[in-house]
Amino acid sequence: MFTVGSKKHREGVKNFANSHIGVFKHLVIGTPLRGIEQFYETTNTETYRKIDLFYERCMLFAHERERRIATLSIPRMQLACDRQDYLANWSNRKDKRTTQLSAIGTADKESGYVFGMEINFDSSISLQTIIEDPSFEEGLKQQLPFRTHARVWTPDEIKLFATEGGREHDSKSGLSDLLESQRLINGDRSIVEMLRENKLPSNGVQVHSEYTQYAHFIKLADQLRNVGRLTIYTDLEAGIANAINLAFKDRIVDGNVKHLFLHFNKGLTNDERRNSVGETKRLIEEFMNQRGWSDPELAELALISFSMLAPIEADKRGMVGSSNIWFHNPINTINECEKRVSFVKSARNLDWEHRARLIRNATLAPIDTFFNQVREKVSYLGRGSANPSSNRRIWNKQSPYNPAQMEKVLQIYRVYRNFCMFRSGSKETPAMRLGLAKGKVSIMDIIG
Repeated sequence: MFTVGSKKHREGVKNFANSHIGVFKHLVIGTPLRGIEQFYETTNTETYRKIDLFYERCMLFAHERERRIATLSIPRMQLACDRQDYLANWSNRKDKRTTQLSAIGTADKESGYVFGMEINFDSSISLQTIIEDPSFEEGLKQQLPFRTHARVWTPDEIKLFATEGGREHDSKSGLSDLLESQRLINGDRSIVEMLRENKLPSNGVQVHSEYTQYAHFIKLADQLRNVGRLTIYTDLEAGIANAINLAFKDRIVDGNVKHLFLHFNKGLTNDERRNSVGETKRLIEEFMNQRGWSDPELAELALISFSMLAPIEADKRGMVGSSNIWFHNPINTINECEKRVSFVKSARNLDWEHRARLIRNATLAPIDTFFNQVREKVSYLGRGSANPSSNRRIWNKQSPYNPAQMEKVLQIYRVYRNFCMFRSGSKETPAMRLGLAKGKVSIMDIIG
């Protein structure tokens, strides 16, 4: 035993801090949990305890800092929003279906700061508790939106969606409307296919994606309530569009919030993308030479303006479910080629140059960059691969068996990336650029 202030005490505190900082760093650089346990000669239980501690401290730190956003003077902000899916491995050898969950995040284009990243999962309640609730049986007689536990996926919904017999109940339960909304929310992959290949989590409950999306944007609207003008770029997803319309309804009416859909060809190879970027560069150079211009941005805006003269009517070329008018953006970038942009609300009140600038600036790169980093740096959330021994189902050996761990490591990485990582080619972190930090924040200042 040692006394406070003694050399042994100081060494004990130092070793404790170094151990925690070390584990934290390993978590955010892609080291698998088993590797962390072997390196520090610790147990699985002890590692999970540290993750719980890191998560709690990161959330407290982020909450305290992000409260300041409303006090910042930000005249305008451009946001990119998208979703990313994650898999939790099976816990029962007799049922080797994975659990697929989805997180929604929004990133600021200027600073790279990432807001949110909420997963459609709730660990505070169990599915068994819901089923045993007397209101559950009574709720089965009601339409889905009016049930007590409407936000949660339940076994009866799975059964109705995944079997042909569910069609008989469409008119009574409202399943046909929900199925259509889920089809748009999940893109080209139908909810029926998703449920046949995946199962509900063994622990906690899976929340309908639209509820998570509404919560995400309501919180975001409160955080950014004093930002002058907001432009939000998203993929074509009905659920996200509805959530934005609800959260920012007054500011949309006032014209201070603009929402644009962005679609681009995700199936191109690297060579095809490089060729497209090369063609764009040559097109801009020729255009500038013909007119004697020296400003590439001016040339890009002019090319976009010309393309706006021939809008694309909604069709089956990647815009299923949209009744909007789309505009082609001829300016290809290495990550986004063959871009098409649509104003969710009519752009008639915007002048021609303003429309062209919004189309030129449309990108999902800020949030996609974060998604790629998550795949690379968080072993829990890496991309799965087909498993031959399990009927080619997608599987990731590093994925957790408890989905609650996904939320924890995702938030830990978000806070680390926002406050502790310099942006590529910069000596500023996203939090510094946004105005939430004066310098790079140390890990110990977050978890200490």
